[in-house]
Amino acid sequence: MNTPNNPYSNNDPYGDGSRDNESSNYDSQSHGFPNNGSQDYNPYGVDSDAQHGSRGPEDSPQWNQAHGREQAYGDIPSYGTGEPSENYGGQPYGAGSSYWQQPAGGNPAAGALAPGVNMPGGNEPPVKPVAQGPTKVDIGSAFSAAFRSLNSNFASWLGVMLTFFAVLVALIVGAAAILFASGDFDPEFEPNYPGDVPFEDLGSMFATVGAMALLFAVGMFAMQAFMLRGAFEAVDGRVPNYGTFFRVNRWGSLIGVYIVTFLVGLLAMLPGMVLFIAGVSLSANGSEAAAAMIPLGYLVLLLTSIFIMPITATMPLLVFDGRATALEAPVVAWRLVKPQYWTMLVAFILTSIVSSAGAMLFYIGILYTMPLAMLVQVHIYRQLIGGRRVINEAQENPGYYPPQQ
Repeated sequence: MNTPNNPYSNNDPYGDGSRDNESSNYDSQSHGFPNNGSQDYNPYGVDSDAQHGSRGPEDSPQWNQAHGREQAYGDIPSYGTGEPSENYGGQPYGAGSSYWQQPAGGNPAAGALAPGVNMPGGNEPPVKPVAQGPTKVDIGSAFSAAFRSLNSNFASWLGVMLTFFAVLVALIVGAAAILFASGDFDPEFEPNYPGDVPFEDLGSMFATVGAMALLFAVGMFAMQAFMLRGAFEAVDGRVPNYGTFFRVNRWGSLIGVYIVTFLVGLLAMLPGMVLFIAGVSLSANGSEAAAAMIPLGYLVLLLTSIFIMPITATMPLLVFDGRATALEAPVVAWRLVKPQYWTMLVAFILTSIVSSAGAMLFYIGILYTMPLAMLVQVHIYRQLIGGRRVINEAQENPGYYPPQQ
């Protein structure tokens, strides 16, 4: 019996009636798939066509790849060689970890979702054919797909970005108004020396400034989480609308992974920080060694922050995609990034440049460059893990039997 609280009522995994619109947009408009209605989808990932009889091997993703059919995954070129892989996503590293493997005991029963299926792409089954197997990261393909996706649905991204900036500005202006209205501000202030401030109570001033900085940090974190949701939806084959961006339900895990990411970055940059602080301290005593230690420490800080960029950028994506916990993320990210480290380094440096380039146009360009950079990062991540989330062959095609060798 369908009830309003049942997330799978009427094949609507979100429970809000938005599932059919997003899937229809993807199937019939964005990528040319025929729209057969909601009966083609089942919240448990089992193709309902199987109820009408078994299907041949030509419906399997492996058959499509082996026989040269075009891959339909988010405008990404075909991955893999068409050969079945014994590892989840074709990844040999981390094989002993539960988030890379299917449940033990053979093929799971219909209705048992593969790892990572439930988030962030809602509870819908993946659009077929899914890509399987690792591939060489193609930065150009990621940028091309990101441009197409953003340009075709820019209104939704713009609405989210404008909402974020409006809320953030309102909070900061409100905090500043509280500071000036608290009575500590001296309207007749005349500075007597550089650094003098028009506040009688410096403690309240620093408290308010700290609160404003905290609000900004929280706002940036929330914005990145919402943008990640939209980027995963777009790269995984759907057309996110305004409300889609706010369907994030892993706040605890995301907070944890960002804390771990901060600690990993702090640990990696610790040698450079020690050199820089030591150089500043020695320079007060007139030491000649300080002249070399200060720029050396700064250089080490810069190089280490760039070196760990592929790892720290991949960690939140793994947790958001349900493939690692916050504590597992550093190890899993390194194992993924290591085989193509230099390509990943170039990719994330480029996305950082693109993201910050919008500031050159009085920060208005950020409304376009930040979503673009986020889409590129998620697209590259999907390439790195071998495509979008995978459901095992027996579950995807219950009537399919692989050819005998």
